Amino acid sequence: MRLQVEEANAAVIREREAARKAIEEAPPVIKETPVLVEDTEKINSLTSEVEALKASLESERQAAENLRKAFSEAEARNSELATELETATRKADQLHESVQRLEEKLFNSESEIQVLRQQALAISPTSRTMPTRSKTVFLPRTPENGSHLNGETKTTPDMALAVREPESEEKPQKYLNEKQQFVDKRREEKRQEKRGDNERETREEK
Repeated sequence: MRLQVEEANAAVIREREAARKAIEEAPPVIKETPVLVEDTEKINSLTSEVEALKASLESERQAAENLRKAFSEAEARNSELATELETATRKADQLHESVQRLEEKLFNSESEIQVLRQQALAISPTSRTMPTRSKTVFLPRTPENGSHLNGETKTTPDMALAVREPESEEKPQKYLNEKQQFVDKRREEKRQEKRGDNERETREEK
């Protein structure tokens, strides 16, 4: 009886050992986890967001490149404008100097005109107030005077010259007056033009 019990225990031990070996040698069982539809939708949504971010990033890069080009062009244009402004300023200075020289010449001309006017006014009063009526002389008929009869009138060359002298003396004074009027007119035009330039510069500064 004891022998049978020992044989039974040995058999149980052998079965346990065989079962353990079978479990160890058996291949692992892969457990499949079902993928929910909600997870798939999240993945698709995240993928769309990533693509949108990529497109936005590319757009920002393009905008930055455009701004860089525009800035470079603006710098080049500013350099050109600075050069043009410098040239215009230099020309304006030259014109200003030319205007000053012309004004000096005009002033000198006015001084000369004033001197000439004073000289014209200083002419002898007797020569300016010479009588303008012609003198009449009675000439007898002679071979020298041709067909003139006795009692006829004849104006001598000296008297004709005397008649024309006041008229010829009035011409220089008339010329001087006209020239002075022209100078005064030009001076007033220059003043108005300069006043207009100053007003325009004041408006531009504001």
